[in-house]
Amino acid sequence: KIPAHVRAINQYGLQLRGVHGNHTLRLPAVMQASAIQFHPDDVIFMAVKSFHCEAAAAELRRATKLALPVFCAQNGVANEGIVARYFHNVHGMMVLIGAKRPEPGVVVHTGNGPVGLGAYPAGLSQAAEDVAAALDATDLPIYTTAHIGQHKWYKLLLNLNNATLG
Repeated sequence: KIPAHVRAINQYGLQLRGVHGNHTLRLPAVMQASAIQFHPDDVIFMAVKSFHCEAAAAELRRATKLALPVFCAQNGVANEGIVARYFHNVHGMMVLIGAKRPEPGVVVHTGNGPVGLGAYPAGLSQAAEDVAAALDATDLPIYTTAHIGQHKWYKLLLNLNNATLG
């Protein structure tokens, strides 16, 4: 599934559809972090499933020795601690939006909840403020918080409630 998604993005661009219209983003997609040439002003968004977090963080660390900020945009509350074993500039993201990938190269945005950012384990950082400012240029509701862990725990409780709904 993943190789087909990467091929489609490289061939046709990433097709974003949904609550903010249809957009095509022309950007490179790779299968390995070692294929990326990292730069000092880059930011990493960790968006893998939690059970892949350790391997992804280790692979990223092997791919760059730069002290890049890493933003954990995953469900769950343990990812930041895992990433902090590999990187020192770690941030949490509380992402309350819906999306699905119906076919390779296509992502459908189905909900428009807020995105919160903060430093791990607590506090604010210039990186969080800079990323929030960049994301604020989109239609997503963005905020920063010095207590991102609390916000992620709240989302976890919301997700647990999904099991009780039909």
